[in-house]
Amino acid sequence: MNVRVTNAPFGDGEILGYLDTSEGSFVPLLGQLESPDVSVRVPYNVAREMLVDQQYDQLMIAFMSGEIEVEGDVTLMLELQDLDPTPEQQQLAETIAKRLRSITE
Repeated sequence: MNVRVTNAPFGDGEILGYLDTSEGSFVPLLGQLESPDVSVRVPYNVAREMLVDQQYDQLMIAFMSGEIEVEGDVTLMLELQDLDPTPEQQQLAETIAKRLRSITE
């Protein structure tokens, strides 16, 4: 799944990434896939709420209000919520979120 974060307050205002799900969980990476099954466009503030502030309840609100745009097979994107991170991945996510909060507050 390609992810395009818009309105970033740094760089050229966009962050391009993708989620690799080939290992059974998802790993975020920089860049874009040539032929993704799903592409998502999300504003920076929503991405921050989800990844840094870990306010996952805001994700559904943003999706339902149209702030998050999806192209492709939406069912594949929805399946991501069923993937469980390994304990190591969960710890890494918490560490990254903590570090991001400390440098962006």
